[in-house]
Amino acid sequence: MRHSLTLMVIVFAAVVLRAQGCGGQGNATLQTQAAFLGGSIAPVLAAAPGAPFIWYADFAPGQVTLPGIGTSCLAMSPALWPLVDGLGGGAPPMPASGTFSVSLGIPTAASLLGLTIYTQFGALDSSAPNGVAISNPVSVQLTIPDYALPTANNMSGFGTSLHRAVPLQDGRYTLICGGGSGNLTAPTPSNLVEMYDHYTRTFSPVSIMAGGPRTLHTGTRLQDGRVLVTGGIGSTTGNVDTGEVYDPATDTWTPVLNVMQNVRAAHTATLLNDGRVLITGGNGVFSTGPNGGFGPIFSSAYDTVDFYDPVTNTFMPAPNMLEKRIGHSAVLLPGGQVLLAGGVAGSFQPPIVGFPPLPVYATAGEIYDPSVNAFSPTGLTPVSRIVGVMNVLPSGSVLYAGGANGPLLCTTAAADFWDVTTNTWSPLPTSLPTDVALAASATLADGSIVITGGGQGCVAMFNSTTDVTVFNPNTFQFFPKAPLPAPKGSHTISPLPDGSFLLVGGLDASGFAVSTGYIWNQ
Repeated sequence: MRHSLTLMVIVFAAVVLRAQGCGGQGNATLQTQAAFLGGSIAPVLAAAPGAPFIWYADFAPGQVTLPGIGTSCLAMSPALWPLVDGLGGGAPPMPASGTFSVSLGIPTAASLLGLTIYTQFGALDSSAPNGVAISNPVSVQLTIPDYALPTANNMSGFGTSLHRAVPLQDGRYTLICGGGSGNLTAPTPSNLVEMYDHYTRTFSPVSIMAGGPRTLHTGTRLQDGRVLVTGGIGSTTGNVDTGEVYDPATDTWTPVLNVMQNVRAAHTATLLNDGRVLITGGNGVFSTGPNGGFGPIFSSAYDTVDFYDPVTNTFMPAPNMLEKRIGHSAVLLPGGQVLLAGGVAGSFQPPIVGFPPLPVYATAGEIYDPSVNAFSPTGLTPVSRIVGVMNVLPSGSVLYAGGANGPLLCTTAAADFWDVTTNTWSPLPTSLPTDVALAASATLADGSIVITGGGQGCVAMFNSTTDVTVFNPNTFQFFPKAPLPAPKGSHTISPLPDGSFLLVGGLDASGFAVSTGYIWNQ
């Protein structure tokens, strides 16, 4: 059986198909980290203790049926080579711990930047199908720190901004749904959906949203791995009050059985620890007034809140927030509560003939506590803002930075800090290097926060930037990093299993939505 597996891999390579969706079988897993030129990488293989195994690498992905064994996700190209051969090459079997790791040095040659290696291993295991466990496939792309490489392709169906990117449970796949093509002030909502596969580093179309086009909607991964999408701006009906659930196992969308209390866009949806989703605020209208002002948008802000219950697949009313909010931020705190801050709460008509209504901002933060099913105040935020970034720090406190504020919705560099021990806000002593709104942020492995792209300007006429900034929660300092390869605003950033991050879509330097993706490493 040992030699037959080796021969099957080399000789019985059947039809090579695309590797999108190709997976493993049985009890075998493979994990890697980002691979930097001049550094090293230590992949971790896990399989049955004592199992003989063979570990291959190739320069192309594939999907090859191995009769009597299973499916390989390698292309079986002439460049295929064994990294470890415990079947015919004399290498020892899987250690008694059930894990094997080896440090592999990476050359420094700049010509190797962007080279991608595809890898997978198989191990003899009587409990696996056909007696062979085959690991999940993994790709390793050679890169350098503080750098972004393009994905292997662009989204095929659409350029998009104000979309939603939701990492699925295994981390390999990220669902990209909806969003607006065109520009920021007049987006054309889309019902298109694509799946990013980090093994092939490609986007592929999947089933469109059954409920119609959406932008400024929400996307939330549920505890069972499905994805809830709610509200947003529809194509012809304005903002919508519907929701639907995507099942990645069947590539199908199922409508929520009822509707929310209100149509909603620019709202938030936060997964609670009990599996429900807290849906807050948003607004009812996305259209300008007779003088081109945003008064109708501002004045239709809501303080209403809905729950989504995945058990019954229904929405149900929740207690109202303390303030109306549109374009606000919400994060789940370590204790299971939800912190909300920012947003516009309404509009004000200045006593000037022909002057458009101005925004009235929500002035304080608030916390939803599911144990008492109520909102409570946190005090005034130092800076009122809309479309900023909010991230939980390792201490449990929260960073709230950037966004737009003032009567003309001008971008700001201000940063605020919510202290979990005192439930109070204070301005940080330092600000972002540049003012920015509609940026995308994520938490790095060391607890730092990376803030990418965004736009600068006023009255939603934002010029997208290439800025990348990292906030150090230990020193409370912001540090500028190397710029992105191209400007991005209203885009998304999502964590990937090797510690890198996926940046998708957004607005380019001309203010129009793009279909590009990048993989950024710290």
